[in-house]
Amino acid sequence: MTDVHVHDEGGLGDLLVTSPLVLGHEFSGVVTTVAPDVTVVKPGQRVAVDVLLACGQCRQCRQGQSNVCHRHRYLGFPPLHGGLASRVRLPAHCLHRLPDSLSFEEGALMEPLSVSINAVRRADVKVGDHVLVLGAGPIGLMTSQAARAAGASVVCVTGSTAPRSGGSCGPC
Repeated sequence: MTDVHVHDEGGLGDLLVTSPLVLGHEFSGVVTTVAPDVTVVKPGQRVAVDVLLACGQCRQCRQGQSNVCHRHRYLGFPPLHGGLASRVRLPAHCLHRLPDSLSFEEGALMEPLSVSINAVRRADVKVGDHVLVLGAGPIGLMTSQAARAAGASVVCVTGSTAPRSGGSCGPC
């Protein structure tokens, strides 16, 4: 999803790609090797990848809020190559075991799905709420489903392009 913007538009927002870059912002894969001190994953395990690389040093990181680190970097954004590289070296905390019941494609959707779930939680969506999602792209559609799962009785999705799901967004 993000990779499409980077490829088609040469960047995303203010971030422009100015040198060769291996894309792959949303991905999953198989662990091939681990450092001797790593115990959370093993070679051969299937994993979904958290692409946010926090600095680990700032106040937010030290308080366990690495998701709001001001010095974070993302895989697949300059200067870091992404998951379409033949191999990617990552900190173990960025890897999350992927159950056999999920495909690698579904594993790659974990990052954008987490964005959607976070949005619904921050909006405090409750049973019976009416929700408007601005944007009918992949994250907007996932957010609409997360809102439904949280109990919203009416979920409307709007965007500047035709819906990509091919179906109805609910009683709008």
